[in-house]
Amino acid sequence: MSMKKPVGQRSQMLKRVRKDSIEKKDASQASEFIDLCLNILSEIAPSRVSKFRIGSDEVRHTVYGRALSEFMLPAIAHLTSDAGREADFQIYSVDGSACGIQLPRPFWSWDDLDTQGYIQGINSSEVTAQYDAYTGTFRILHRARRQAIHWVLDMSRVPYWERSFPLRALINWWHRDTALQPLHAAAVGIDNKAVLLTAKGGSGKSTTALKCLLGGMQYLGDDFVLVDTQQQIVHSLYNVVKLTEEDFKHFPEFKSESMTGTKEDQDKVQVFLNEKFNDQIIASASLTYILVPRIVKSEKTYLSEISFEEVMEALTTSTLYLLRGASSDALKKITHLVKSLPAHYLNLGADFNASPLVIRKLLASI
Repeated sequence: MSMKKPVGQRSQMLKRVRKDSIEKKDASQASEFIDLCLNILSEIAPSRVSKFRIGSDEVRHTVYGRALSEFMLPAIAHLTSDAGREADFQIYSVDGSACGIQLPRPFWSWDDLDTQGYIQGINSSEVTAQYDAYTGTFRILHRARRQAIHWVLDMSRVPYWERSFPLRALINWWHRDTALQPLHAAAVGIDNKAVLLTAKGGSGKSTTALKCLLGGMQYLGDDFVLVDTQQQIVHSLYNVVKLTEEDFKHFPEFKSESMTGTKEDQDKVQVFLNEKFNDQIIASASLTYILVPRIVKSEKTYLSEISFEEVMEALTTSTLYLLRGASSDALKKITHLVKSLPAHYLNLGADFNASPLVIRKLLASI
């Protein structure tokens, strides 16, 4: 005798079948669209083909357009890999205007964009797509193909600050279903043991990271780092630091001609650290503490207690904003990380030079 499934259960099954069918169609259409892009690009010589080690993955990056290549390379140059293994992920970056080519005809409607630029109806477990109207940049990632297209309509529309953390959206999407999460934070350490420094702008995060670097400590980044939230491992992503003219008074070392900096119509100068400090920039380290710097009225620099809520606020606010519509999985991963690691306020007193000593002592106690 056959047993009928309850109405509610049948309804859920039908929804799941319908959703799976739609996602398969979207993935197929997205695959055909990527093929169209690659067919167009096959007629053009790339400006640069590089391999980078991002986390544990080998990423092959092919760039079409010299200006775009020069724009994106400096911040990730320290991750260049010469490993002979096959790429885990391939990214094709295109400056459409410079190459004289247009994005192929889409299979979606531009009316389907949400407030974050994500194209509703084709974002699924297999495909993520977004159009950033402000920068004129279209991105699409197909997980099964392990390929992504990063298409800039016109480089003149891309603001200077994007040079500090290129490809961050694609890196975030690629790691969506893993324990890894890009975080807007700095990371420094000794003996491959690191602390994560996270705070809102003006709290002393960058100053602390640079003081540690100049004090001979290991450095993994100041803007974004990639964190394995399960294994508590932090990976380097970018080697850039942003300084004001006032900052240069405190850090004259970074005026060195041996370093590459960019100065545009902006308040901050981007300085790329790999040329002078390459030996101190490490690929990864064990993450042991989360520190939230803050400037206090004190002669001393010292550690103090901090609540779970305060750490979450410091770590999530800027991360989720800069990742533009990060999934709920990102918040879950951050929550797990904060629950897994001890955290303190790093209270920065009058003598900022003391911060590396405090962090060294903390790491040496492990």
